[in-house]
Amino acid sequence: MVEDSEIWPSEELFKRFQNGQEEAAEILFTRYMLRITALARVKLAVHLQQQTDPEDISMSVWKSFFAGTQAGRFSISRSGDLWKLLVGITLRKVYRESRRQLSDMRSINQERTIDSSSNMQKSLSSREPSAEESLALIDTMEIVCKQFSPIQQKIFEQRLQGIQIAIIADSLQKSERTIRRQLETIKRLLTNYLD
Repeated sequence: MVEDSEIWPSEELFKRFQNGQEEAAEILFTRYMLRITALARVKLAVHLQQQTDPEDISMSVWKSFFAGTQAGRFSISRSGDLWKLLVGITLRKVYRESRRQLSDMRSINQERTIDSSSNMQKSLSSREPSAEESLALIDTMEIVCKQFSPIQQKIFEQRLQGIQIAIIADSLQKSERTIRRQLETIKRLLTNYLD
């Protein structure tokens, strides 16, 4: 009986790649390439994409993933771990590239006129995310939110909906001070995850 490689779970593919099966690497690449590229596109500021293509970042992610896996730096134990690992590598690459470009001697802002900058802001505010970008953002938010306690998840969801702190405190029967403290913790967790 021939195994159908398309239905292998990610942890099985990871183990097969660790054991030297190149076919597993190809399947992993095919399965996750679009999602990684979409995530890089969502996270990399549009004005930085003029100098760095999100596909370049995703290729760098794969290079790091394959090299790290072969060197034994990564391990996968359950479903979802592979995607978390790929998201982590992608976010590190995006933020490293963003810092590099922003600290570069030739400032990106100096290369533009004020008019083109304001036009860019207008186009950003009117641009709808693609389906891939939306899915990548949802996946990332699910991973980040798993770090939150149940009360933090409720606070975060309500705050994302634009609900005021006083109303959140009322609905959860907590003090506004408690809600503010929890929001600071959430902010710290998000910052640590994204750095």
